[in-house]
Amino acid sequence: MYAEDLANVKHIGIHQGDSDEHGKVVVSLFETKNPVGVPIVDLAGNITNEDLKGPMTDATINDLVGNMTEGNDYVNIQTSDFPLGEIRGQLSLQEEEDDEEPNN
Repeated sequence: MYAEDLANVKHIGIHQGDSDEHGKVVVSLFETKNPVGVPIVDLAGNITNEDLKGPMTDATINDLVGNMTEGNDYVNIQTSDFPLGEIRGQLSLQEEEDDEEPNN
């Protein structure tokens, strides 16, 4: 995940919900009690079954991937000024692109 020029970031998480609803957090990616300004957010890492919470507490990573595939999850960046979310985007899975040039 990548974002730029954010002030007073409090929480970044994956939420369960369609684009028109405010869903519950299913994975916390970043959380702090002291909001921070970040010129660049560049998060990478692994999520395990133990990281799942809320409506996915007893679920598996495969369940999370299934929700993402169906467009049922979104990333939300919450700040002090926008506690319900300053930036939000639905998640989807993409096929890996083949970087090789085709043989002609």
